[in-house]
Amino acid sequence: MLSVAVATAVALSACAGSDTASTATEPTAVQPEATAAPEPTTAPEPTLPPEAAPTPEATPTPEAVPFETASARLAVDSVVDVLNGERELSPDEYRSAFGPSFRQQVPFEEFQGFNSQLIAQSPWTIVETLNESANEATYLVTNGADARFAIDVRITNGRISTLLLQQWTDPSFGIDDALDRFNAAGEFAYVAAQVSADTTCRTISEKDSDRVMPLGSVFKLLVLGAVVDAVDAGTISWDQPVTIRDELDSYRSGVTQDIPAGETRTVRELAEGMISISDNSATDHLLFLVGRMAVEDAQERWGVSDPDLNRPFFSTRELFHLKLDAELGQRYLASSVEERRAILEDLASLPLPPVELVDSEWTAPIAVTTLEWFATPSDICQVLARLAEDTEALRILEINPGVPSTRWAAVGFKGGSEPGVLAVSWIMTDDDGGRWAVAGAVWSETETGSPDPFVEAFATIRDQLVVDGE
Repeated sequence: MLSVAVATAVALSACAGSDTASTATEPTAVQPEATAAPEPTTAPEPTLPPEAAPTPEATPTPEAVPFETASARLAVDSVVDVLNGERELSPDEYRSAFGPSFRQQVPFEEFQGFNSQLIAQSPWTIVETLNESANEATYLVTNGADARFAIDVRITNGRISTLLLQQWTDPSFGIDDALDRFNAAGEFAYVAAQVSADTTCRTISEKDSDRVMPLGSVFKLLVLGAVVDAVDAGTISWDQPVTIRDELDSYRSGVTQDIPAGETRTVRELAEGMISISDNSATDHLLFLVGRMAVEDAQERWGVSDPDLNRPFFSTRELFHLKLDAELGQRYLASSVEERRAILEDLASLPLPPVELVDSEWTAPIAVTTLEWFATPSDICQVLARLAEDTEALRILEINPGVPSTRWAAVGFKGGSEPGVLAVSWIMTDDDGGRWAVAGAVWSETETGSPDPFVEAFATIRDQLVVDGE
């Protein structure tokens, strides 16, 4: 009942303060050196025809409509044209339309990666103005199907400084509606909790909160925890450059797989991509930077009650192999932990399965209760609570709030989906500095559908049940 893997909720996400405060400098276009014209040679005088035919006037080439940023509405109109594939955005237009702080968080290539995913779901239409002023506004857009997003835009000094495209939740949708939707779905579990000062999750509401659930990309919280451990131990640093390797390329969700091998990205940049846009290749680079065994060992410290569920801790690239090769997947499941480690080692020398195979074969649930990363809703609540104690980890989580909300002073998010699985996790901070968390999943071994209704239901629990339970 869940759709093919999409980074839940956010497609574009960057927030910045005033661009005037940014230290980023505008790139300077380098003009090529002029090529010297050849010396003229003497030629005979041309013989004119009896009557020279008039030269037809050249037809002027129509100028491209500029990317408008004079107001929030004009900026969103231009953005929607790009998301619909009705206009291409050149690197020069990107520099002129988006402020330096935004571009620093979302480079042009990353923006194009988001855009290609959304063009595939177009056409997008603005259907409602949720709030609007000259330089800051929110609009509801839909593609006429299940997808509904709120576009938040802010204009600073004539350029876009904030652009958020996020899952939209209907405020009239209530708790009973959410629970009815989950009950109709079949398999689901969740917990909503208040986080105490000692990072204990005090349950406000739950359904099978100690039941093991498939995590999808929520497992990336565990990789982030292992990264925090390694930074605290001094074995790596957030600013440390990591060399991009082709053998760690994975599919979907992200842009790291498109970065040429040999280039570098910092640990911080990879972690931001892993969490905010669920970048699979960034995740695999971090997993092998800190070490598979280190991530496995970190699970219990971060709150996973049964770490053996994720031993060995496979990478996203390895999971593509295991899911798409049925015989290999069955052999893996029938093997001991050490035999599984040997299988994963052998996969390192194999190329990725063809993307055509991914698109044709992984359209329905595949082994969602056996070939996955696993934890309970209570486990993930604990992981979130402990991550929130680390300043840098919390900042990374809060880059993408998943679904816009006015209920909270700050929201951190990690979600994940694949055919048959939708998992979500939120850590929220209220106006008094108190922390709250929601974690859960909906899954099916047989049905595939859109994740959007379930994202809306989980967001309703986040924004209504937790606060009402206070």
